[in-house]
Amino acid sequence: MRPIYETEADRVAERQIITKMMPHWRFEDALKLPIGYGVDFALIRDDDIMGFAELKARNLVFGFGDGYYLALQKVIRAREITTASGIGCRLVVRFSDGKVRWCNIGDYTPSRIIPHGRRQQRDRYDTEPCVVYPWSKFREVQP
Repeated sequence: MRPIYETEADRVAERQIITKMMPHWRFEDALKLPIGYGVDFALIRDDDIMGFAELKARNLVFGFGDGYYLALQKVIRAREITTASGIGCRLVVRFSDGKVRWCNIGDYTPSRIIPHGRRQQRDRYDTEPCVVYPWSKFREVQP
């Protein structure tokens, strides 16, 4: 089994992003999901799950390159969840400018899937197939 690389700093960043998103999507709580779900959170309103979200805090300039790269496995899991539940799943990213932007994971048929990974690999699984989400698919969360 692959080690878990999520750090306390990652969890703090996730909570900051969730807090920013709450008034925009009008949910009251976010349930951190077990790793097997493949996405980070279930978003809760009135005791019902109203959405799912994969959160990222990245030291990446929005608009640099051809788009945002998300692991194909994450896309597959998000689409499985949406198909099984009828509830959408969103990718939410805080970029290096501090702004948070999001897109729907399931409403885009990829035109490119590329091999991509970390420059300094931690293990042999750090390079994997990734879906390229064009920058035009993202919406900025207004302050």
